[in-house]
Amino acid sequence: MPFTSVDTTTVAPTRLILAPWGQAKEGKSTLALSFPEPVYLFNMDHSYKELLGNFPGKEIYVADYQLTEDYDTNLKSVEQFRADWIEAVNQAQARGGTVIQDKSSQFWALVGPTLKDKAHRKRMERNSNAREMQTDYALPNSFMDQVLKRPYHFERVNAVYIMGAKERYSENGQALGTYLPHGWGDTESVVQVVLGMSTIKGQVMGTINRCRFGKAFEGMQIADPTYDTLMAVLS
Repeated sequence: MPFTSVDTTTVAPTRLILAPWGQAKEGKSTLALSFPEPVYLFNMDHSYKELLGNFPGKEIYVADYQLTEDYDTNLKSVEQFRADWIEAVNQAQARGGTVIQDKSSQFWALVGPTLKDKAHRKRMERNSNAREMQTDYALPNSFMDQVLKRPYHFERVNAVYIMGAKERYSENGQALGTYLPHGWGDTESVVQVVLGMSTIKGQVMGTINRCRFGKAFEGMQIADPTYDTLMAVLS
């Protein structure tokens, strides 16, 4: 029988899979680095070094990746990212640590076009006149889905997928002065909590936009959010 009985007793969360988002310099990386160690930082933003002084003695490991104009180089980076991610999640599980994508939106900028191009090239091997198709995005979408969901298979792994912000525009192209999360389109549906980050009257504020733990949490604001303050609220 493939089914197992599950315990439906309500308990406080023991780990957090989070997507903080916002404009630059709004405390997203600082929040991510406050998560439990060991921390495995997958870096494409190159802005973490200035923050390390806030976490003296913390066990942090960094892997740097770069988006180039060369397809073969980018493909190798995507494959390395997959292998490194699997290893980091395994290591984080052993001690209840954290994996971070900074920024997850930049990793999508690497994975999306590269694997879309890979799918198109494979079709061209069969038909040299093959045109690009929207279905070519099935491969990168599947890749991101598997990567972002992997920590759910390990009950002690925390994960932070940092996203940027993109401005809203009206139908006639006028900037509206409001913003949306910028990154892989299904990120918000994967994570447990989506947290909008902004500075209000000189203080960093996190606003819970989406929450898998209950709608009652949505709209709550946390000043200078950290892993501990978020978990205190969600508990």
